[in-house]
Amino acid sequence: MKKKITISLVVLVIGIVLIIVSQTVSFTQKRYEKLWGGYTIPYSTENKDLKNGILYGGIALFAISGISLAVILGKTKKDDES
Repeated sequence: MKKKITISLVVLVIGIVLIIVSQTVSFTQKRYEKLWGGYTIPYSTENKDLKNGILYGGIALFAISGISLAVILGKTKKDDES
């Protein structure tokens, strides 16, 4: 039982870290556009797909681990009362 709780807590922490990373780390990519005559202009774009993927993955891990913790702790409480 303790092993399941530990795994759920680790997954919960990973979910929280992914949510924090998605909101604090910059996901900009530096790109270069070639112009007529061989000149290049640098510009940067934000990779929103990567940012959203990390954010939604963190939210999913957080939700799944929260539900599993609730189920595990509910079973533990029922076992203690019996």
